[in-house]
Amino acid sequence: RITATEIRECLSSSSSPSLPVTSYVPQILSPTSSSNGSPGQNLKHYSPNLPCYIIKDVSTVSSDSVYITRSDAGGKWNIILGKERGEWERKLYGALREAENIQGAKRILIEEVPHSEEYDGVRDRVFRAAEGKYYP
Repeated sequence: RITATEIRECLSSSSSPSLPVTSYVPQILSPTSSSNGSPGQNLKHYSPNLPCYIIKDVSTVSSDSVYITRSDAGGKWNIILGKERGEWERKLYGALREAENIQGAKRILIEEVPHSEEYDGVRDRVFRAAEGKYYP
């Protein structure tokens, strides 16, 4: 996996020609617009059938919620994906499908992932699954 920082460093080295480095920021036209060209550019993408939220404090216990976390949240239903980014990349969509099928669950609460370049892809997937909503 190559990060944007590594690309910038490579392109700015003295042995490479001078090339402009720009960042691409996708434009989201609407939550589910088919005119976006690709479903991955919609705000809502791979969203589960249950209301889904990002949660900053997993110690906030909600008895009718499924937690998707890095470690045990102490709730009734916990899906632990681990602390490594690779685990989240491999397991997130399966965890969302599992969570939406739990009888009696009313919502899915996904632990906020670290704010680092390494987690950019995972954070984007979590944000889209939750449609950008945070749990109060």
